[in-house]
Amino acid sequence: MSKTNIQSNKIKLGLLGPEYSYSDLASTRIKLPHSKYYTKNILECIKKVSSSELDFCLVPLENILNGMVGETIDALSKYSESIKIIDSCIYQINHCIGVKSNFEGNLKDITEIYSHPQASGQSLDFIDKQLANVCIIGTDSTSEAVRLMSESSNISSAAIASEEALKKYSSKILTQIPLESLNFTRFILVTNKKLPVHNLEILPAGNKKHITSFCINPRSDRQGLLLDLLNIISKDYGCNLASIHSRPDKAGGFIFFFEIEGSIETTEISECIKELDRFCKNDTGGRAYLSLLGSYPKEIFSGGKIKKISIIGGDGVMGSWLKSFYEKNGITTESIDLKSDKSELKNSDVIIFSVPMNLIEHICNELKEFINPKALLVENCSVKSNCLTKIKDIFHEGQEVLGIHTMFGPSEDSLKGLNVIVTEISPSSEIAQEYIDLFYKDGAKISKASIEVHDKAVAILQGLIQFNSFTLASMLSNEELDIKSLKPFLTPNSISALSSLEKFLNQSEDLVYDIQTLNPEVKKIRESLEQAIEYLITSLDNKNDFNKLFSNYKNSLKNNLRYLLED
Repeated sequence: MSKTNIQSNKIKLGLLGPEYSYSDLASTRIKLPHSKYYTKNILECIKKVSSSELDFCLVPLENILNGMVGETIDALSKYSESIKIIDSCIYQINHCIGVKSNFEGNLKDITEIYSHPQASGQSLDFIDKQLANVCIIGTDSTSEAVRLMSESSNISSAAIASEEALKKYSSKILTQIPLESLNFTRFILVTNKKLPVHNLEILPAGNKKHITSFCINPRSDRQGLLLDLLNIISKDYGCNLASIHSRPDKAGGFIFFFEIEGSIETTEISECIKELDRFCKNDTGGRAYLSLLGSYPKEIFSGGKIKKISIIGGDGVMGSWLKSFYEKNGITTESIDLKSDKSELKNSDVIIFSVPMNLIEHICNELKEFINPKALLVENCSVKSNCLTKIKDIFHEGQEVLGIHTMFGPSEDSLKGLNVIVTEISPSSEIAQEYIDLFYKDGAKISKASIEVHDKAVAILQGLIQFNSFTLASMLSNEELDIKSLKPFLTPNSISALSSLEKFLNQSEDLVYDIQTLNPEVKKIRESLEQAIEYLITSLDNKNDFNKLFSNYKNSLKNNLRYLLED
């Protein structure tokens, strides 16, 4: 079937039957006209797609309470050469206990329950408390459970299924199964690799993040194989592993199923898959092999509390980096300035201030009336005593304010191993922790510091080093010095110093000035620097005094510097 035919004709959609299974109920989200074809089990459903008897099938992959559906990933592995996953959707599951229409008893009178293993697994707490001695009879689907129960000669038999399936067979609903949390199942849309479906929207967009799914069959046991695979994914290519599962291969070994975040169309994911495939072919003697199952939008079970972020100053260099970072994590993000339409600030869950520190008070006062009083306010500034306290004083009482300091510039592609400092004024709420976790997930090292501790550390590591860089720049700018003539005299240490100077000179002069003038600790550091220079100059008058001073510095700093510089 061509793409045009898919759009103009009814597609053949395979579903786990009979009618009113949860797969059938979830199929209401299919947007294209379709004819339903029910199969007795998931394996048959995927097999018919593999052989092109069906165009698509919608099958359960994962439940939020009971995990992966083993039957599905086994079938995906078996037919991986000819099928692919192209989309997904979430469907809320509401299990009921149904009995025959003429049953007059209650729960304690039930002697047997027909159920699909996933349904009974999701209802385990309820069964354990209310139906502990009941015999559970496994079925291929929840709707099949109802059919078998209705045909059973046992008047005290019951079934776990949806309300719709129970009504279909005129069953009596005894109770809805209560759960401590909402129950969702993720269904995947599977098609034949030969079918042209690129850019064809079959399921609604929803709250989705792109993932790439594949399986690797080692075929032989080998020590450290899984670690080698994970190192390629995470260490070598910096990909985030969304999930990993193993299934028996029926030969005493296991098949590994991976989901990594990102699309196969991106360079890092594409190159990662190529390297994994190369590893399987070359480094295992051709024993292991990789099968790509699909790269598709994965609808997530819980989208979290952060749906929208607004960045004040989002058009700046760091603001633009943050916008890209949030959007990569699937969060709607917009940039706001004083000339923008500010009404959308009322709908933002998090509002970031990424503005010059000397303007923070003015900007806060200008925007105060537009800010959602329930939004988390975040400032990403280098001087907490100046910015964080002003934001807290200006806005509504009870409004949560969080300070972060991203200890890196906008040139970073990955946060792995980079530092992010968090300054809390009050204990973090769920939304604040969710915001912090965005950086943690991307590999950043999260540390917490008070305003005082933060500003003292920044005074040394930014204020002092900036000042020293400025001094070096001043000396090198001497008109009598021909800088180019210094090249033959460069050493590794001088190259490192000049490289740091180059980075310093690429910074905003406003940022440097604000760090030097707005952080009260920097002034103290400069005063200490003046005293240290005078003391050093004096020590040069006496070699013994100099040697003693140098030795003291060496002994006191050696181990600490090694600690600071090690990975």
